Amino acid sequence: MFSVIWFCVCVSRMSDLGYFTSLGKELGLEGEELIKFATNSWREQKDMAREERKIAREEKQEAEEREEKRLAREDKREAEEREERDRKARLEVEEKERERRHELELLTAKNRQELELAKCTQESEEVVSSESESGSERSRHVGPKLFARVPKLPVFNSVTDDIDAYLQRFELYSTAQGWNAGD
Repeated sequence: MFSVIWFCVCVSRMSDLGYFTSLGKELGLEGEELIKFATNSWREQKDMAREERKIAREEKQEAEEREEKRLAREDKREAEEREERDRKARLEVEEKERERRHELELLTAKNRQELELAKCTQESEEVVSSESESGSERSRHVGPKLFARVPKLPVFNSVTDDIDAYLQRFELYSTAQGWNAGD
């Protein structure tokens, strides 16, 4: 940058033909040689000044282009980071929604099992009370009626089911079936 400023100062002093004419006289040139020297030097000086301005413009343009590329890379990186954050947030929301649905399904299944168990218990109490009233032995139909209404335990699916939830369902099922823990 300093060389460009110094050059501009020198050019402003040497921009006229008179400077080169006086310089040629100091070198001992006269006549046609002096005029040729002065005009050639003056043209060379103009060409050098033009070339320096061109180089300065190109350097400035290159610097601007580098800055634009840097800003574009930075914008792209920020957009990718923003997109990654959004994707993670979506995945978290989806995972929470899956968990919520799974919990709801478990709760629904538990409620159904409890309802079925309550119905079976009520029916067995009715059968027992009717037997006690009639004085007869236990009815042959009590066993199948009691177990026929209890829902079956679904098969464990490692892709969609949670092992803890499945074991909890199994415990509820075994309790509803009247199984002993030691069996």
